[in-house]
Amino acid sequence: MSLIGTLCPKCYKEEMPAITFKKSMSFIICPLCMATKSGSKWYYPSSNNLTQFIESFVSKKVKESINLQKFDEIISIKPIFSLDEPSKEIDITMTIKRSPIAAESYNEIIEISVPIEFQLCPRDSRVKSGSYEAILQIRGAKGTLSPEERENILSLIENTIKKRFKEVPQSIVSKIVQKNEGMDLYFVSSNSATKIASTLRDSVAALIKTTSKLVGLDKSTSKRQYRVYISVRIPHFQVGDFIKLDDSFYEIQSIGGGKISLYNLKTKAHRSLLVNNLWTQISNRQKKEEYLYPKEEYLHSYLVIAETPDSLQIMNMKTYETYEVQKAIDKNIVSGDTIKGFQVNDNVFLLEN
Repeated sequence: MSLIGTLCPKCYKEEMPAITFKKSMSFIICPLCMATKSGSKWYYPSSNNLTQFIESFVSKKVKESINLQKFDEIISIKPIFSLDEPSKEIDITMTIKRSPIAAESYNEIIEISVPIEFQLCPRDSRVKSGSYEAILQIRGAKGTLSPEERENILSLIENTIKKRFKEVPQSIVSKIVQKNEGMDLYFVSSNSATKIASTLRDSVAALIKTTSKLVGLDKSTSKRQYRVYISVRIPHFQVGDFIKLDDSFYEIQSIGGGKISLYNLKTKAHRSLLVNNLWTQISNRQKKEEYLYPKEEYLHSYLVIAETPDSLQIMNMKTYETYEVQKAIDKNIVSGDTIKGFQVNDNVFLLEN
């Protein structure tokens, strides 16, 4: 390279260094979740993009901590680190476009090492110490939860945490205690517990009740500290099951947004109920058998063996018993077709689809 002004390239770099530091630079990182601290605030990564999160944090921190010469600019900042084997420092390679006056532009490679200080973030510190802000008390509507119900609920909670909070479950739930009547989940954050409870209400029509208890004062802020207890009652029914309300039989067609969509098997009418309203209607039933008819037991397949303009003669394909049912006006059903129906004793109701 030719002279840069009156200086050779080596002397130019010494006289006009590509970067100077505004202040000493170090990174504060949580060794458990890789959260980063900037100033007094912690920033938490998503569970599926940890490498990009660290690279973005390092790049931003470097740009905040250095000065460039007037016409120079940063081309790239590439940190070198391993998530599997954390080091006490991060090696960083920077490419700087140098644009000296009265000389051609060129790229200069700069390599620096920045020390890492490992600190537990507040959330993981609470997890490690066993502290918690809320308990999600999950119970069955009547009695206990089956092993399958427990597994399905925990799977739903785990997937929700990953998708909604972009976190690993262990950073949100500090402890799970299995009980005969259900299970208790201890949440580091009461806000997270409340959101998970809402998900259970919307997804499985759980009944939610929340209470709080004063447990002390925060010494640093003098604010009152409360522990939140969220009761989550899981119903026995699910989509596709049948329930009896007001002496009518309904198929549960969907659950979502805190509502349940029902299909009246006799009148063919659709109705929607708020989850809480449905719970109010079934709360006085002593046994689930008084209102619940699981699809595994009451949903049957029938073969159409004869038809008239107004009715169908059908045969239960399991018991081979025959029945006569009213023919739906808007359905094109002919002999030989297989159809689904709900049956209680000798009463058969054909389903909508």
